[in-house]
Amino acid sequence: MQTVTNVADDHSNYGMLYWQREYDSPCGKINAWYMSGEGGNAIVTVPLKSLAVVVTRTHFAQPDMHRQTGELLQQHVFAALPCVN
Repeated sequence: MQTVTNVADDHSNYGMLYWQREYDSPCGKINAWYMSGEGGNAIVTVPLKSLAVVVTRTHFAQPDMHRQTGELLQQHVFAALPCVN
């Protein structure tokens, strides 16, 4: 099966109903796949870290809801991961 991925912006790609992007962490970049929903909700998988994260929020129809979710992940989840491959 051929995987189709489209470049969305400098940080994200999209394909197969998932977004792909790199998040910042104290240990460097973390490659993740995520589904993004209204209000800033997200389901994020990080295969190389055997990690799945579910974020539920209630910021419906508010500006920057998805950016805020990304910041929460970087500052609280990915920052807590050990720097081991």
